[in-house]
Amino acid sequence: MKKVLLTATALVSLGAASFAMAGSVEQPAHQDSKGGLYVGVGAGWGALTTPSDFYNSGLNSSLTSSFQKENGFAGRVNLGYLFSVSNNVLLGLETGYIYLPETTNTLVTNANPSQTLKQEYNPRYVLDLLGVAKVYVTNQINLFGKAGLAYVSQEYTTSVVTAGNGALVSSYSTKQKVLPEVAVGAGYNITDNLEANITYAHAFGSENNAQITDLTSATPISNKNVIPSFNTVMAGLNYTFSL
Repeated sequence: MKKVLLTATALVSLGAASFAMAGSVEQPAHQDSKGGLYVGVGAGWGALTTPSDFYNSGLNSSLTSSFQKENGFAGRVNLGYLFSVSNNVLLGLETGYIYLPETTNTLVTNANPSQTLKQEYNPRYVLDLLGVAKVYVTNQINLFGKAGLAYVSQEYTTSVVTAGNGALVSSYSTKQKVLPEVAVGAGYNITDNLEANITYAHAFGSENNAQITDLTSATPISNKNVIPSFNTVMAGLNYTFSL
């Protein structure tokens, strides 16, 4: 939590310095600084910060090995509108749809017979609504920050398989939650209407450790309501429509 606060403080300070510089130094006007309606697409890396520590009191014996797959391809499409508030500063709103990778946690015990626990966090869809502030620091280069809310709909599946007889205990649930989200990035105008950009985004979800209670019961997992934080780093393109 301390690292998150320090990072947020640094980003706010950087943003404040950028706006102060933009206000004190006249920059050449760019056609995009007129604002307007834009659409965009991005692709890159994403990860869920799912719990990696487990209490395995319901397993036959102690944990011997574990595997966690928590990152992979991420993508986003967005629609927004920017208003020009000065020669090189724009403010606006943006909404988007985010694709995130599924996360799988697998645990194996050394009991005889051994048992394998698998947990899957699958964000079916993520919709966000963000306020946007953009500052042109040169005629073509801009810095931007975003902040708002992300609505996450998640599927959670868990299963316990006993070796030999194939005995299976499974559980399935869905959960929806609204998470705070922030993003920072930089853009470069290839043309008057087309911008290339790179963006880092983080949504603040739960980072509690998984609590596995009795894996032989009908409801073996007590952390099914966990909506984890997520991080993305994406390269993208925005197209602003000429009015």
